[in-house]
Order: sequence, then C-alpha cells, then structure tokens
Amino acid sequence: MSDITFLLFPVPALFFLGMLLRRSGVIDETALSFLFRFLSTVCLPALTLSIFPYITLQSSMLFIPVVALAVTLTMLAFALIAVKLLRIEEPLRIAFIGGTVAAYTGFSLPFVKPFFGNEGIAIFLLFNASALFAVRVVSRRGVLVSTTSRPLSGKRDPMRHAIAFTLAIGIAMNVADIRFEPVAAVVLHDLGELTIPLVLLASGASVKVPKGNARALFSGALIRMVGGAASGFAVATLCGLQEMERGIAVLCAAAPAGLSLFPAEREADASGTDFSEALASATMLAGLLLLPLLLFVR
Repeated sequence: MSDITFLLFPVPALFFLGMLLRRSGVIDETALSFLFRFLSTVCLPALTLSIFPYITLQSSMLFIPVVALAVTLTMLAFALIAVKLLRIEEPLRIAFIGGTVAAYTGFSLPFVKPFFGNEGIAIFLLFNASALFAVRVVSRRGVLVSTTSRPLSGKRDPMRHAIAFTLAIGIAMNVADIRFEPVAAVVLHDLGELTIPLVLLASGASVKVPKGNARALFSGALIRMVGGAASGFAVATLCGLQEMERGIAVLCAAAPAGLSLFPAEREADASGTDFSEALASATMLAGLLLLPLLLFVR
C-alpha cells in the first residue's frame, strides 16, 4: 500500500496544482485551450510513436477496440434509459448523454503508466483511439445532436485525427521492424513524457464547482464511472483478456466524463454547457478516489 501511495502521490498533487494555477490566473481559458490542443496534437501522438515501434504486439490487443466499442454502446444504452426515467429534456439531454458516453480517457493515463509500463500505455492508447472513434460514430448517427445545434463531432480540423494517424504509423513501424533514428527517438520520448503532467495540470485547471441538477449529476456520474467500470470488466472478461489488459480496460472504461459541448455550441446551449462542465468536474474529482481503487480490480 505504501508503494502505491508513493507512485500515485504526484497525481493529486499536479491536479490540485492545476486548480490553484487556474484560480490564481496563471492559467486562463486561452492557456487551458492551448494545453488541451497541445496534448492531443503533439504530446499524445509523440507518446504513441515513442511506444508502439518498440513493444511486442500481442494478439490479445486486437480485443481492446472491441471492448472500447462495447463499453461506448453500453454507456449509450444506460444514458438513454436514464434520460427517459429522469425525464431530462433539452438542452440538458444532449449534455447528459454526451457526458456519460464520451469519456475523458486521458485522465486514466497517470494511473496506467506507473503500474503497467510501456505495454500498458500501448493498451491505453488503443482503447483511447477506439473510444474516440466510437463516440464520433455515435455522434454522426444523430444521437448526440441537440435540437438547437449541429452534431457534436467538432469543427473541421485537419489535426483531429492525429492520434489515430500516429497510432497507425506506430503499428506499421512495429510490424515492419522500423525504428526511429536515435535523435528523433529522444525527441519523441521527451515530448511523450510531458503528457501525464500536462494532462493533470490541464484537468485540474478545467475543474469548476459542480452545480445544477443534482439528481442528473449523480446519475450521470454513477453511469459514467461505476457503469463504465462494470461494463469494462464484463466485456474484457467475456473477451478472455488477461489480468493486465482487463485492469487497463476497466481503468479506461471508468474514466471521467468528457465535455460534450464544443465552444461553438456554448452560446446556444448555455445551460447544457454548464451541466456538461459540472459533470466533467464532478467525475474528475471522484476519479481521484475511484481509479486508485480500480487498480486492485484485475
């Protein structure tokens, strides 16, 4: 237990440092937006390319996208049932469904690396890319569409597929036994090492005091984290994944809620955005307690 405490101590420390920097004005909205974009377009792709060409690919990794897709669809089913039972109407409906379906899987990475190493990071990256793809498919099918705004698939952005693109390159390099030159490998490694501290700082800086519909917030958090963990464990077990793969799948499936509304929708759906931010904040704070406990679930 003391070893786990030692390994995980930087997680809440950096998270609450991010909260402090936001409250003190060191990190403002513009800086926060830059941090998240830098993470998704530079750090995560660099981490991917610094890991995949050098690991041993396992056949069991083929099941990780299946688990991610199954968890996403299960969360969608849970969310739609909850919306009916709780009688949640627009604009909260889209925020509730989006927050429970679209997980912020990056928040799980600081809990994966210390215990599972590079192979664990590779499994995380596969799950993350697959979950992002599944959410985009769900969004384009019209489920995550508000009556007052366009589908929540984001703006046209040439870098939005950077993670999937570099993942494909990394796997292809591994299969072809191609490695980067030493200088390039060092640069990619150093950029990749920035991922976890920046994820935690940006996550802490994005936290806002949860407020709003308490019943919907509690239900959304319960579905997103407890439902996610349960469905991740069940699907991973059905797929016959081993202890490590199953543990990482559970951590990723139980990740906090992602923001379901993009800046362009905020004016039209102000109350939905407030709920989305509240749900994301509440589940990140809960994740600091829940995800360490899930490390024992194998």
